[in-house]
Formats: sequence, structure tokens, C-alpha cells
Amino acid sequence: MSRVVTLGVAMLLVLVALLDVVSVSGTAGGGWLALSFGLAAVSVSAVLGRRRLPPDRLMHVGLALAAASLGLTVVIRTTAVGAGGPYGLLETTAMALLLGVLTRRWARPRDTATVLVLAAALILAPWRLPDDDAAVFSLLATLVVAAVVAVGLLRRADDLRAAQALLGVRNDERRDIARDLHDEVAHHVTGIIVAAQAAALAVDTQPELARQALVSIERTGIDALESMRYLVSVLRTPDRQHQATTRQATRWPDDLQQLVERFADTTGLATTLTLPAGHIPAAHRQAVLRVAQEALTNVRRHAVGATRADVVLTQDRGALRLSVTDDGNPAPRAGTGTRAGTGTHAGIRVAPGTGAGTVLVGAGGGFGLVGLRERAAALGGSVSAGRREPHGWQVEVTLPPPRPGDDTR
Repeated sequence: MSRVVTLGVAMLLVLVALLDVVSVSGTAGGGWLALSFGLAAVSVSAVLGRRRLPPDRLMHVGLALAAASLGLTVVIRTTAVGAGGPYGLLETTAMALLLGVLTRRWARPRDTATVLVLAAALILAPWRLPDDDAAVFSLLATLVVAAVVAVGLLRRADDLRAAQALLGVRNDERRDIARDLHDEVAHHVTGIIVAAQAAALAVDTQPELARQALVSIERTGIDALESMRYLVSVLRTPDRQHQATTRQATRWPDDLQQLVERFADTTGLATTLTLPAGHIPAAHRQAVLRVAQEALTNVRRHAVGATRADVVLTQDRGALRLSVTDDGNPAPRAGTGTRAGTGTHAGIRVAPGTGAGTVLVGAGGGFGLVGLRERAAALGGSVSAGRREPHGWQVEVTLPPPRPGDDTR
């Protein structure tokens, strides 16, 4: 389509150039026509090079052409009217195209002067003709200028909408990648810290437990490195950026089962997983996996004295409800001191669970619940989190049935 438009504009320019030549044949206006053609050539060059020229320079070119055209009009009006002075159809056509480009690029208040001066040059150009013709052609030129400016403003509005949409997509990508960094890397790093704390506490009294913790650190570190490599590859390859958050849990329910097993191995907490017998929509699998991952990470970080964690997924008429509960007590806030029974290692406060589990205490706040709410909201769901009686904590996410077409396998 663009080639057809370009060809049509080129043919129009050739036609008006021929009309200009015919209009001055047999007169003394050839010299003035050469000047007019020169302005037309510069205008066409500016239009063709609009993508390479910086916006400021393009505006300066437009202002200079407008001033030159006005000057030519004044000179012809005072010296050559009625003696074969040319109207300059090619010049005004080329400058009208440039006016459309400049209107579309109109971004700052000072650009207004360029657009107005160029529009004035086009409207006044017919006054190079005798008065009887000048008034009619000036009215026509005014209508043409109004149409060109209107089209330019419409294209400008389309460009602004496209830029806003692109900015929104980029912001969504940044938020999605940040959420993946939190989900993937922070989860693994928390596991490494917890296992390291367990090893530090057991190295003297339970060497075998310490060795198991070191093996867990190695395995979790490899998983973290793999996740980091994937995210870096996504960031380095623009075509793959959308994949950062579209990796579905295709090995359902294996991914969730492995997550729970790794959590149990790392923390030593008795952990159960309950899944419904029915089909889980593919659109919800990734959300369920991430919610469970974040909730179990919070158990590691904040549940002092926990002995068990339970992950329960239920389904009712297509709606899903995932709950992750523990029986621990909330960790003390940073700066409030260490609870009785906690120990320290390398400056990190740790609290051993009643069993073999170890829970990280005093870790700083993060964006876990924010990310969970964003994931749930994207699917029309909701998140709730709070204490359980007599003790413990529960995170619950409710997801409605997927919309038609969302349940892709």
C-alpha cells in the first residue's frame, strides 16, 4: 500500500511540475520558476528524509522553507505580477506534504510557529497571480491547508496512542520480568539460605543432616542459576520477552509436586499436597504454581517454630481455590530482637523448627503479596492472607473459571 501511495504522490508532483512549465511558457517567468523548483526540491528531500532527520532539524528546515517561500511571494508580487510570474504549483504541493509531516511531528509549543508560518506561506502563495485569480486560489489553498493539518493531527493522535500502548506493553513486561525474578530467583535463594542455616546449626551435632543441607544447597543453586540464565536470555532477545511469563506448567501436576518435595527436603517440615481429580485449566496452572511457590517461600522466611505446611487445591464448578497453611508463629520484625530459642550464624538470625526444619527470621519485606494479587487479578481472582486460630498462617487464592478460549492445552 505504501508503494502505491508513493507512486501516486510522485505522479502528482510530475503533473504539477508540467503545469508549472506550461504556465510560464512564452513569458519571462522562467527564472522565478527555477527558484520555485529549488524550494520544491528541498521540500521533497525533507519529506523523504523525515525519518533520518532529528525533529528539531526538520522543524528548522520547514521554517526556512516557509520564510523563503514568503520572500519569493513578496518579490514576485511587487515585481512580476502580470508579467509571467509563476504560481509555483510544484512548490506549494511539495510544501503541503512537508506541512503534513511537520504537523504529525508537532511535539512542543515552539513547533507551533513553524507550522503556522508554513501554512501562511501556502495560503499566500496564490497572491503571486493577478488579483482576480489570487483570491480564488488563496481560498482553495486555505481549504487544502486545513485538510492537510487535520490529517496530520489525526496521524499524530494515532502515533501518540501507539506510543502509549507500547509504553504500557513495556511496563507490563518489566513488571512481569520483575515478578519472575521474584518468583524464580528469590524462591531459590531463600531455599539456599534456609539450608545453609540448617547446616550451620547441625554441623557439630548432626553431620549427616549438615551434609544433606549442603547437597540441597547445591541442587537449589543449580536451579537458581538455570532460572537466571533463562531470564537473561529473555532480556537479551526482544522476540522472546513475552515468554518470560508465558511458560505454562506443562508438566502438570509434576511441577507443583516437585516444588512441594523440594520445600520439604530443604526445610524438613512435614508438607502435604492435595489436588482435585478434575482437569485444571491450562490458563490457571502457572498461577497456581507461582502462588504455591510464593506462599511456601513465606513459610520459610516467617513461620517460626512451624512443623508442617499444607498445600490444598480444590475445584468447584470450574472455580479454583488454593490454600497454603502452616502451624508456625509470625517471625519478629527486624529490629525487635531475637525470640527465645533462636540462634545466629554469620550475622543472620535463625530459628530452628521443632523438628529438623529451620526457618529464616528477620528477612526484609518484599513484593510477594503484590505479585500474587497481580497474578490473581489478571485472571479475575482474589487473594487473602491472615492468621489462623489458634496459631499458624494461611494464604488463599480464588480463581474463577477461565473465559472461553483461555483454556489452551
